[in-house]
Amino acid sequence: MMKQQILLEAIRIERELENLKKPNSPYNTHYMARISPIFAYNATQKDMDDLLSTIRAKDATISTLKKEYNMPGLFVFTNKKLEPVILKNNGTVLRLLRGRSGKVALLLRENGQSDPTPYIVAWGFERQRNKCSWMQGHYFSPLEEAVKCYLEHTS
Repeated sequence: MMKQQILLEAIRIERELENLKKPNSPYNTHYMARISPIFAYNATQKDMDDLLSTIRAKDATISTLKKEYNMPGLFVFTNKKLEPVILKNNGTVLRLLRGRSGKVALLLRENGQSDPTPYIVAWGFERQRNKCSWMQGHYFSPLEEAVKCYLEHTS
């Protein structure tokens, strides 16, 4: 499986976990998100290990639920609420999907309206508290194209 597919699945799972208001496991003790059935079907054990190491929640685990819950599939579980990393740049609200200061970052503009190119791959990315800046950025839609560009510049 390609790094791109693993990163796309990790971002999708993280966004699902970030949107949860409270634990959603059967006993309300953990936050959980279902792994895409197509990803799960095609993934090797190494791909699953890579997925876990890519997800920002460091206590994340992968498991199934008991049959009595009637929820088939594989799930990512975490004990802690995964909070989005929200930053501002000249009044624009951004969600940091990947990256760190001095490097390349993958950002999502969260302006609440229709945006034809909401994803940004930013070079020379700098973050200070809840603000950020970058030297050069390329704007993308869909996410797959942004992830491809991000991985080309981080590998």
